[in-house]
Amino acid sequence: MGLDGVLRYHQGVWADVTSDLPPDPAAATLPQGLLPPPYPSLRALALVSAADVWAVGTAGVLWHYDGRTWRLIPHPRLAPGLANLQVALYAVALASPSEGWAVGGGDPRTGSCPGAAPGVVERFAGGQWTIATRLSGQPTLRALALVSPSEAWAAGALVYRQAGQGEAPNSNCIATSYVAHEVDGQWTPVPVPDVGTINGLAFDAPDDGWAAADEGLLHYHAGTWTAVLK
Repeated sequence: MGLDGVLRYHQGVWADVTSDLPPDPAAATLPQGLLPPPYPSLRALALVSAADVWAVGTAGVLWHYDGRTWRLIPHPRLAPGLANLQVALYAVALASPSEGWAVGGGDPRTGSCPGAAPGVVERFAGGQWTIATRLSGQPTLRALALVSPSEAWAAGALVYRQAGQGEAPNSNCIATSYVAHEVDGQWTPVPVPDVGTINGLAFDAPDDGWAAADEGLLHYHAGTWTAVLK
């Protein structure tokens, strides 16, 4: 997956297949320079099978690959009162062909702190993507891990602007670690040691997992997150 498209590995060769993506109609209406038309930058993908792939990215875009072609999937408005341009989806995971999650938050390319837009969790069920929740505190969610069809973790950062410092748009944005836990559709924030923005999550069992962040690692075991490297 490239910054503004998709790479495919097949028979020992990586090929740029971005031209196979259908343009997002919304991209044509955006000011030049904000998104690289006609493809908003892609941030993550999830592979259910060779004929069932999902990709997500800026402006809340959702693409689906059925083994032959990529198709743009209608996506819900991520942030009432804000343009979808201000919100990105950063991670996606599927528990089955008919069930999954996607998470995101503010897009720093809009010239403000990423936390300026609500943290968003989308649910895939019944063939449609819908907004499942908007997490309080406006976190930006960058990582997602499914433990089981009824349990998931999402992580990223609470980002806010520190007043009175710096002149560049993002020079004084402060990020602290953020983790949320989902059980049976209910998402709950979980306190964790601060290791900066969390960019990756992995679990080998419901009670054992890891989070990789800008400033260290967190380990989850027996119901507790602890800082391993900081």
